[in-house]
Amino acid sequence: MTLPHITNKQQEILKYLYHFRFLNRIQIQALLKHKDYKTIYLWLKDLTEKEYINRIYSTKFPDNTKPAIYYIGSNGIKFLRLNTDCPKEQINKLWREKDRQQNFIDNCQLLADIYIDLRNKSNDQIKYSAKTKSDFINPDSPLHFLTETGADLVIEKTEGDKKKYYLLEILDDSLPRYSVKKRVQNYIDMYYSNSWEENTGEDFPSIVLICGTLPLAMGIKKLTKRVTSEFGELVDVNFSVCLKTDRLII
Repeated sequence: MTLPHITNKQQEILKYLYHFRFLNRIQIQALLKHKDYKTIYLWLKDLTEKEYINRIYSTKFPDNTKPAIYYIGSNGIKFLRLNTDCPKEQINKLWREKDRQQNFIDNCQLLADIYIDLRNKSNDQIKYSAKTKSDFINPDSPLHFLTETGADLVIEKTEGDKKKYYLLEILDDSLPRYSVKKRVQNYIDMYYSNSWEENTGEDFPSIVLICGTLPLAMGIKKLTKRVTSEFGELVDVNFSVCLKTDRLII
């Protein structure tokens, strides 16, 4: 199978879209650490014309003031199959990207913003790195066991010779209360199973739950406090809850 030629940088764009699913031009430029937005635009235009990616863009005001959003196209999926070790099951999901709900798209972009922000915060003293669900969904990944939870992002913070980990999950406002409780319970079950320690050799991570509304955030704070208190001193899981509009501070 012969695919239209693309540059190495354009291949990087496809890999970022595989990990984050939906990205706008500003995010792609930030991920590539490229200074010239015109060059990014030309690369994206070329990828779109060659059907490696698709874009979401409205000509109606005020939506036309927002940057276009890009996702993997048919040739992009074929490229990933031929040139990466990404699991076929995960790649196959990309055929349905055009049918994703707006909330899913927004969450994908939020994860990308968090990733970019943390990377920009890295310095000589503190370094951040992160893996997306597309990383640990691979059966060969040591973090594959996290697929049993709802974690969207694994964040590693390195300060000197010390490492601290965070599991971040975005909770949709539409989730019924029993589903939210099950999410919290999953992390406590993971704590008792010692699966994190056995697979990573590191201390148990902090859990960061991100909500879209203040009522949901307040409800989850009460829920996590109640659920953890049921186990008394036998459970040592640190839950933190924040809003989508908050800047993540870790």
